[in-house]
Amino acid sequence: MAIRTGRVTEATRPGVKGGIVVEGVDAVARVWQLKAITMPAEAGVAVVKAAGRAAERMRQRVPVDSGKTRSSITADRTPSVGEGGVYADAGPTWFVSRFLERGTVKMSPRPFVRPAADETIPELVRELGRIAREV
Repeated sequence: MAIRTGRVTEATRPGVKGGIVVEGVDAVARVWQLKAITMPAEAGVAVVKAAGRAAERMRQRVPVDSGKTRSSITADRTPSVGEGGVYADAGPTWFVSRFLERGTVKMSPRPFVRPAADETIPELVRELGRIAREV
C-alpha cells in the first residue's frame, strides 16, 4: 500500500493572520493502523522461521561430539507476543552448554550460540523490513 504524498500549504481563515494546512495526515494514519494490525502476524511467522534457522546453525556449530548438547537445542514453533513485541526463542537447554559458550577458568570459550545468532539476526532484520514495505 502506498501513501499518497500530502502537501503543506499556507492558509488564511477569517480572523486569523495565517496558518499551515497539512493535507494527507489521515491517509498516513490509516496506513499505520493497517500496519499495526497486520505486522504482528507476519512478523511472528518471520521470527519463528529465524529461530528455527538459528537452532539449526547452533546444532551445526556445537564444538563437542556429545549428542546431549546438540539434542538440547530447540526453537519455538509458535511466536510469543508480549511487551509490545513478537519473539521466538532458540537455544540449548542443557546447563553444560553455557560452559561451552562462555568457557570456564580451565576451559576457553567455544561459542556456538552467538555466531549462529550473529548470522541469523541480519536475515531476520531484512525480512522484517520487507514485510514492513509490503504492508
